[in-house]
Amino acid sequence: MTRLKLLLNFRQRFVLFVSIAIIGFLIAGLAGSLIIMKFGSDSTPAMRIASVIQSIFQLILPALLTALLVTRMPADFLRLRSGFSVGMLVWAFVILMVSTPAMNYIIELNNNMSLPQSMSGLEDWFRRSEDNAVRSLTVLQGEHNIINLIVSILIMGLLAGFGEELFFRGAFQRLLTTGGVNRHLAVWSVAFVFSAIHFQFYGFVPRLLLGAYLGYLLIWSKSLWLPIAIHALNNTVYVITHWTYGVEADTPAMTETIGTGQSWPVALASAAITALAIIYFKRYCSKQLKPENNLD
Repeated sequence: MTRLKLLLNFRQRFVLFVSIAIIGFLIAGLAGSLIIMKFGSDSTPAMRIASVIQSIFQLILPALLTALLVTRMPADFLRLRSGFSVGMLVWAFVILMVSTPAMNYIIELNNNMSLPQSMSGLEDWFRRSEDNAVRSLTVLQGEHNIINLIVSILIMGLLAGFGEELFFRGAFQRLLTTGGVNRHLAVWSVAFVFSAIHFQFYGFVPRLLLGAYLGYLLIWSKSLWLPIAIHALNNTVYVITHWTYGVEADTPAMTETIGTGQSWPVALASAAITALAIIYFKRYCSKQLKPENNLD
């Protein structure tokens, strides 16, 4: 494979990426705020339009512009030219599902975290942010009917999954790895930012782990389409689950409780099986892919 040709040095590429991302964030924030101010935060159509604008201007366009400006091979830079096998997709999704009890246990620990009394104000802000996220999700989903479910899957499942992967793994992580940053440091650094940018402290750790998993999927498969597919599937399962049971349901779905409370042995078994499955999956990808003469 042809070696990836970059037009700028690492510092220039990084400054360019951050600058474009900030401009996109400001444009999306302003447009979204104007829409919400005009139609109200309880308007499902307004929230959906704002969400689409956010995905396009904060995520998709900055990633594409960065790739177009730093190389004459943008598709190769973003890892969009190569695909993945059905076996890779199946294994990657199975790992995600098998890890559910372990992730639920981590989510429970994260939710039960409390800050020192001296930081009670910050903890209150964290709790309010979580409540606002739940309310926003409720409004985004709209009334309980099949049309709204399909629209929710398109916006929160497919578009959000595609946009976030294009930005975080496609542009940000690739920017670091093509600049000589250790791939593990790149994966976890991007995962940290990915989790932090959601401004949901009580979901920080599980989202950090999800981000790292998606980052390694890119490295192992050498295709951005695999983490895009897994991210979209993960979001879609989440949307369907909450559409079925309700975002604020008194009785949560079984998929959200297995591994919590007294069922911690299930979580422990889940973590062990997940680790073994990941080791196998990494080897499976290595056997399927040919060596590439490319910076990564």
